[in-house]
Amino acid sequence: MSTARDDDEAVALAVVLELLNEHLVEPATSRDTRWRFSGRWFQPPRR
Repeated sequence: MSTARDDDEAVALAVVLELLNEHLVEPATSRDTRWRFSGRWFQPPRR
């Protein structure tokens, strides 16, 4: 089972990845490369 701490870390990681995408990825391509949270793992959106 996931603990509250695990959930907090997952949320923090999601926020960091979101910020990295906003700063490092060109706006025109950000929708294609944005990472989505699925369970405990992050993976690029499926095409």
